[in-house]
Amino acid sequence: MLLISLIILFLGATAFVINIQYQDEIHKLIAILSGLIASFILFFLSPIIVKLFLIFIILIIINNIAFVYKS
Repeated sequence: MLLISLIILFLGATAFVINIQYQDEIHKLIAILSGLIASFILFFLSPIIVKLFLIFIILIIINNIAFVYKS
């Protein structure tokens, strides 16, 4: 299970690097989609405590973004 999670994490990180490196739109689109798919799979395979921690972090980030736009 750990090996599968590491492979999916590697795919997501590779997609992120490809997204930064290439200027072609189709490469960026495919990199974004594969990174999102890898992130969703990694999220669903993770234990419940990790999911709660990630949701907590996401909510903090969204709250900070909303606070900046209100100012």
